[in-house]
Amino acid sequence: MSKNIQNYFTTGELSQLCKIPRKTLLYYDKLGLITPELVDENGYRYYKRSQLFLLQLILTLRQLDVPIARIKDYLANRSPQNYRELFNERIDFFTQEIARLQTMKKKLQSELGKLDHIADITLDKIMLVHEQARYLYLSNATEENECFKKR
Repeated sequence: MSKNIQNYFTTGELSQLCKIPRKTLLYYDKLGLITPELVDENGYRYYKRSQLFLLQLILTLRQLDVPIARIKDYLANRSPQNYRELFNERIDFFTQEIARLQTMKKKLQSELGKLDHIADITLDKIMLVHEQARYLYLSNATEENECFKKR
């Protein structure tokens, strides 16, 4: 090998620096997100210092749940404008996700309210409650053994 490998990180060193599993780095290499600068005859992979910063960028984007395909697209077309667009996309995504989660939270709170109401019901007493008049719908008589769908 003609280049001085002491100026490079091995896969293990780079993964240790970034606190990620070695397999993650190999996976990103397989996907073409970050490929080693050098591959030795024995198959050892070596990364230069600038690739440490690239890996940190990839990891930051993954923490923001940016899909790998979108990261790959950004890396192929890096610019301040594309970076801004990527972050605006994530803001829109998280805004929608927050709204979805708030809707789910309201549904759960509603169900808890129903459970609280049910807990207050006493089954050993008869209670008369006056309600507003409503329509009552009657269906034709059905046979006891008739299929549920036909009822």
